[in-house]
Amino acid sequence: MRPPLLSLGLLLAVAGCGESPGLRFTTGDASADSGAVDMDGAVTKPDVVASPLDVGTIPIRDNGAVATEALVYAHSDTTLYSVNPRDNRFARIADFTFPRGTNVADMTDIAVDSEGAITGTAGDAVWRIDARTAVCTRVVTLPERRFFVGLSWVPRGTVDANNEVLVGATTDGALWRIDVGNGRATQLFMLPRASGQAWTISGDLVSIDGDATYITLRRDGAASTANDALGVVDFRSRTLRIVGTDVGYPRVFGVGYWRQTLYGFTRTGDFITINTRTGVGRRVSTPTMQFSGAGVTTIASIEAPP
Repeated sequence: MRPPLLSLGLLLAVAGCGESPGLRFTTGDASADSGAVDMDGAVTKPDVVASPLDVGTIPIRDNGAVATEALVYAHSDTTLYSVNPRDNRFARIADFTFPRGTNVADMTDIAVDSEGAITGTAGDAVWRIDARTAVCTRVVTLPERRFFVGLSWVPRGTVDANNEVLVGATTDGALWRIDVGNGRATQLFMLPRASGQAWTISGDLVSIDGDATYITLRRDGAASTANDALGVVDFRSRTLRIVGTDVGYPRVFGVGYWRQTLYGFTRTGDFITINTRTGVGRRVSTPTMQFSGAGVTTIASIEAPP
């Protein structure tokens, strides 16, 4: 996600619950899905089409479900796009639309819960975003006027034993629990030192049920143009593990996930994949959009790619 004073906005998300055609839930083994994109292919310029790609309806979800098919979403400051993880195609959805008379800055970041509902932060408020139309509805005003550079829902059992929790990150390395009922933000903890180094948050975090909470980082005091690192946050032990100290790209402001692969989106316009074991990024394409945030459903498939 973008830092304050910069104008950008990306989001990678999976949306559903009647608002998106791009999310399918199943229970049990999702390995039969053979349509995942080959991340070892050549670098290509993605096609941009006029509307989202319909990959299936949303049957009623049972306990233990995973999202086996989904569209991923990306956004510029003003416009929502979808990304199909099977062929990496971008599709323009619509410009973000806020209620008349609302003085709102650019969309900063989004997060997506297990039901596929997209939540975003823009200006001093939390918004619900319609994945078909990009219409934004105010959920709650943030009373502290705090600027979150990263946003993710985290699965039940990660911060709260019984509920998913919306977590925001600030540039000073603090992680916050955001109450979408009253807008109050409660600090969970500051990122600890790891690998003998102090770290700040570069851009985003994404939390996946059954896998981990991944976060893009920058060494404390490093220039904003320095390459990012990749870390894993453990909310229970309040620890940080550095997966890799050099992603190979700076300002990875958006992070998503699909089938054991991280998707990174940079302010300079690179769409990359990031190896979850080494933290090394690889360019997939360079779209014309600049990116600043990302998100994906907390129950994105964790099956191995084919």
